[in-house]
Amino acid sequence: MTHYSIFRYLLTVLCVAPLSSAFAECARDDIDHYLDRGFSPDQITQICGKAYPDPAAADKISPASLPAAEQASPAKPVSTQSSSAEDDTKNTTPPAATKANQDVSYLQTVLDAEQVTITDEHLIIVQDRCFEYGAEDAIGIQKSVCATMKTAIARQGLEVIRVTNPIPLLRDAELIVQSSIHRDTVFKQKLKTYDRKAFNLYYPSTPKTLNIGIKKGHKPTEVASAIERLISK
Repeated sequence: MTHYSIFRYLLTVLCVAPLSSAFAECARDDIDHYLDRGFSPDQITQICGKAYPDPAAADKISPASLPAAEQASPAKPVSTQSSSAEDDTKNTTPPAATKANQDVSYLQTVLDAEQVTITDEHLIIVQDRCFEYGAEDAIGIQKSVCATMKTAIARQGLEVIRVTNPIPLLRDAELIVQSSIHRDTVFKQKLKTYDRKAFNLYYPSTPKTLNIGIKKGHKPTEVASAIERLISK
């Protein structure tokens, strides 16, 4: 087999392989015929494809009349500028909103409560513990009862009226606020009538003021500032 025959055979195989499934209109003899006429493999692919299904019509075409095979254009990189800008817009929080969120998280951390919720209308403090109440006995011990106490403080009209930093062995911290306040208590044990009355004297359901408990290690003045910022929102 001559070098030309080998080249022709390989060229035929290369043309038949991709055409066997997608372009079944041409047999090997057809491909040999087009090769003899001077068509390139890419042009034969066009002839045997859907564009020229009729071999008789294809015979009227010359190699010069067919365009060269189109080369695949390199994929253009997708611009991420607009999407990045859009993400920046979505992720950009106004400074005022960020500060408000920080104050909410701060109050949830420093207030002496098991749960702190801040809605558009209320600051809600939930305490689940045992509460002391009533007069001390002969050895200075008060009665106590375990309960879940939910205190809702209206944000509208909320006012900080006194803030006192603690002094060890002399005084406790104070953060007294005034607003429309509603307290709901669910007892975990049954109380006698006079015990319930004594409890209600210490923890009335609608107090006019409230000393908000603060966890140790936090300054009442800083907590008061966060509450005052909350009031202004």
